[in-house]
Amino acid sequence: MKLVLLYGCEKWKVIEPFIRQLQVFINRCLWWILSMSWSEVMSEEDLWEMSSLQRIAQRLKGRKWHLLGDTIRKLNGDIVKMALHRNSQGVRRQECPRKTWKRTVEEEANKVGKTWSKIKRLPNNGKGWKCFTAALFCTTKSDRN
Repeated sequence: MKLVLLYGCEKWKVIEPFIRQLQVFINRCLWWILSMSWSEVMSEEDLWEMSSLQRIAQRLKGRKWHLLGDTIRKLNGDIVKMALHRNSQGVRRQECPRKTWKRTVEEEANKVGKTWSKIKRLPNNGKGWKCFTAALFCTTKSDRN
C-alpha cells in the first residue's frame, strides 16, 4: 500500500496540510490492519510504536534527500544534474508556487547550517553525506511529527 501511495514522492514539494492528510490516511489503514475497533483509545504515538513504522514526514524527507544525493553524484553532463543546477530567469507565472522543491531543500539544509554550495560537495564523500542526512533527521521534535 505505501509503495503505491508514495510513488514518486521524492519529487513532491510537500506542505504541512498534505503531510497531515497522508498521516491520517495511513493511521486509518493501520487501525484496519491491526484489527482495532474505533472504541479503543490509543494515541497516535502508541499506534506508530506498535506498528514499528516510520512517520510519513520522515519517510518523505529521507527519500527526497536520497534522490538529491544520487542526482548530485551523477556525471556533469547528465540532464538531471543540469536541471537541478539550473537558474530560471524571468517572471514567475501566477499559478506557479513561490516555494520550489529546490528552495525547500535549501531551507532544510539551512536548519543544520549548510549552504547549497556545501551540499553539492557532500555526496562525493559517502560518510559525510550520511552524517549530514542523519543531522537533518534529528533537527527538532516538530519536524519528526
